[in-house]
Amino acid sequence: MLQPTDAASRARTHGLTRTPVVPRSRRFRGDDDAAHDRAGVPSHERPAVAAGASRVHGLRPDGCGRGGGAGVLSPSTGGRPDDGATPEDDGPGTPGGDPAESPSDRMRQRADRARAKGRERRDQVRERTRERTEQVRERTDQVRDRAMERTEQVRERTRELTEPARMTVYRLFGIDRSGPPPIETLAGQPLRVWTIPNAVGLLRLALIPVFLVLALSSDDGTRLLPALLFALIAASDYLDGFLARLTGQYSRFGTLLDPITDRALVVAGGIVCWHFDLLPREALAVLVLRELYTTDAARRALKKDVRLGVNWWGRLAVWPLMAGLFAALVGVGWPAKVAVVVGVGMAIMATLKYERDGRRQLRERAAAAQAADGPATGADTGA
Repeated sequence: MLQPTDAASRARTHGLTRTPVVPRSRRFRGDDDAAHDRAGVPSHERPAVAAGASRVHGLRPDGCGRGGGAGVLSPSTGGRPDDGATPEDDGPGTPGGDPAESPSDRMRQRADRARAKGRERRDQVRERTRERTEQVRERTDQVRDRAMERTEQVRERTRELTEPARMTVYRLFGIDRSGPPPIETLAGQPLRVWTIPNAVGLLRLALIPVFLVLALSSDDGTRLLPALLFALIAASDYLDGFLARLTGQYSRFGTLLDPITDRALVVAGGIVCWHFDLLPREALAVLVLRELYTTDAARRALKKDVRLGVNWWGRLAVWPLMAGLFAALVGVGWPAKVAVVVGVGMAIMATLKYERDGRRQLRERAAAAQAADGPATGADTGA
């Protein structure tokens, strides 16, 4: 009976056994010794294995390791090639190891994290956009509310200025001058030349040259006919206003024609009195200069869209002026001089008040324009 050692030697001698060859770079010393012990290889015939050689992890289906070497059969592994790997070192999906993440799983997890971050960023941007939109909406609502409030104030003020006043007897005869002016007389309204009050005004203006011809053709300027014509033209100033209030035919043309006719009549009477030396020429010179300055001021006010209403100094000055000129034309001496001097003083006061009112309107308009441009300028500077 042969001993195991001799049988193994003879089998090796005749080439009947094959020792699995494992690359030295993928073996441990303990694995090679175990395989040689199982094969019955003596220790002096065993190849040397470098210390610290790497270990084989897993086998291919043909029994070879990943590096190309053959595995070693071991009873402890259940008959599978023994490459020195433990069940914990097996690859993913092996019966003996824990499942591990594959590259596709890692890529899927990264994509999920990227999508989560993207959703989070989109939610943050959406939230910030919603907050900013809400702030802009609140500011827009505030601006709209302020604009509506200002519009309502302007509308109320316009209604107060343009609402026709209730006609009374005092208002009809020109005694009550309170209330807003008629809307037809405001700037920007049509002229409406052909009305009954305007016909009276045009007739008054046409009679002034007739008065001048009749008065200057007399010997001393105190003839009765020119004086009566002067009184008629002066009295009709009240008539056209009465007809306008009675018929409601207010017009922009009437408001421009009436003061021009009155000043032309005063200048015509002053020329006659100057020519025949019926009144003090100093007072007449001041009166004529005042009328010319007032006419030019009215033209400038109209050009700058400044409304100058007739003040009480101007209304009251008409009576002594017209009365003094008429008295001089009929030959009354000192009462005419006193009336004209008083009327000239009142007319100068009226002119000063016109000038002050016009400058005040211009200042208020400039202040309103500056206040309207202030917020926009500040917003541009802040931006």
